[in-house]
This record gives sequence, structure tokens and C-alpha cells, in this order.
Amino acid sequence: MNIKNLQMLILIVLSSSITAFGQVGINTSKPKATFHIDGGKDNPIDDTNITAVQQENDFVVTSNGNVGIATIAPTAKLEINGKTKINNLPVNGTTGFTATKTVVADANGIIGVLNGLPPSAYNGYTMTSLKNFNTSNATTRSYSYNQLVSSNCYDNNGNFSTSGVRCDVPTSTVFSENYQFSFDKSSTNTDKYIQMNIDFNSIFAYKNNVIPPSGFYYIYNIDVTINDIVVKTYNSNLTIPAGGNNNFTQSKSITADLSGISLNPTNNVVKIYFKISQNLFKANAGTANGNFESTAPKLVDLSITDMSFLLYEK
Repeated sequence: MNIKNLQMLILIVLSSSITAFGQVGINTSKPKATFHIDGGKDNPIDDTNITAVQQENDFVVTSNGNVGIATIAPTAKLEINGKTKINNLPVNGTTGFTATKTVVADANGIIGVLNGLPPSAYNGYTMTSLKNFNTSNATTRSYSYNQLVSSNCYDNNGNFSTSGVRCDVPTSTVFSENYQFSFDKSSTNTDKYIQMNIDFNSIFAYKNNVIPPSGFYYIYNIDVTINDIVVKTYNSNLTIPAGGNNNFTQSKSITADLSGISLNPTNNVVKIYFKISQNLFKANAGTANGNFESTAPKLVDLSITDMSFLLYEK
């Protein structure tokens, strides 16, 4: 028998085998599906069960057209037992590709879609926590002249001077929080930020309620902390003209990026501090230049009078 005839005989035998058994096996003499590849060539040569580990390198096509990768009994048109990687996926919004659905999966790994996209698909944020002003969370703090005016003073040129009227607050003075509340977060994503609108008030105790004849000012900070970590500081000043009244209300909108700050799932504590720093109170002390009494138990009341808090998360 020549080589050509031998090749023809082999093809006839193979064709007869495929027709008879209806299964094709590569690297396995016991195919378990219409088409079965044992990539690792480690399946048993008898009819014993193929273990899960042995199936990890198998590929099958069943009689109903299901394809299995790392499984010999696929229950869907394509079933992959393991991680799936797809390279060079198009980016939403790029030329020729606009996504309108979100891919999801059930507990069994069956893939489906939702109409619409999550906010993160547009690099957007969703508000997940909201807090409004609550009087029970607010505390008015009172400070005396000696708590706000130190001997560390400066002249009009900024040079240290014991007779200067622009003075620092004593380092021993402690400013406690004026407002405190807590909030929960809902996302495990690290991208988040807060937006706050704060109204704050200062009321001065003028001597005999007589308005000072000369103007003055103070520099202040609004500090916002979360779990005792400062997340935002706003710095400004309040200038009171000569003849100004004793009650002053200001407002500030604050935005803080919290992406680098770890938040608790529940009970994140926010504290808002209203702190006076360098000031001209000394210029209005005594009876000659103004109406602040250095020996009075109270110079000013500091308070938060309104507040709104919003947490946005991806």
C-alpha cells in the first residue's frame, strides 16, 4: 500500500469514527462533548469523572451549541470558569462609541444589562448624605479680652512692639467647636467631596452698650474637621467701622475634596470651629479709645447660626 492510499484509509476511519460517535476529542480519548480539547492532556483515559482542576485547561462545544472554557458542562451559550480579560475596550464618549447600558451579573454569574449608566460612567458624583442646621448641635462660645489679646503685638509696620495695638491671640487660648454633627457614607469608592454653607455670628459686649467711636477688625479662621482631621480652613477678616453695631453675621460656602481621607461607614463626626486670630481689640480697650473692657468676663460671643452639609460620592 502506498502512502497516498494509507492517508485515504486513515481519513475514512476518522470520518467513520466521528459519524459513529458524534464527538471529536483532541488530547483526550474520552471526549465529553461534541468537541472537546484537553489543553493540558491530563484528563483520565477511562470514563472516570474529570476533576475541576483537570477541567481548568479544557475547551468544549456541546451538542446544543454551548461553549465551555474551563468547564465541560456549560449551561449558557458561553460559560467561562475563571477570570475574563478583554483588551482595548472602547471608551464611552469616544468617536463611534456611546454607551447606553450597564453590564451587571447575578449571583450565578449570568451577565445582563441595565438601561442607563451609573454616575461614575460620566465621572459624576451622587449626593449620599445631607445634613441641615439643628440648634441642638450648636454651641455659642464666649471669650474674654484676655483670651483674645496677648502681649505679642505689632506696630503699623508689622514690627514687634509692646505698645502696638495689632495683637495675636494668646497661645494658651483654646477654641472649642461651635457646631458638631455626624454622618454616614454609602460608597466604598475613595472619590468624594463635601459642600457646606455656613452662617456664623459674632456679638461684641460693648461697655455700657455704647458703640465704639473708632473702627477695629479681627482675622478669623473657619476650620472644618472630620474625625478630628482638618479637611478645610477658610481664612478672612471682619472689619467693623467706627460707629458699627455689635452684631455681625457672615456667610461662607466651603467645598473640600475628601478623596485622600478615609471615612467610616457610619458615625463620621464633623466639627466646625470659629476662631479669632490677630486683632485690633487693644485699640478699643479702655475709655479713651473705645468701649472694650479688658477686665470684663466677656468680649465677644461666637456662634454658628445656620449650616447645610452635603456629601457627594462616586
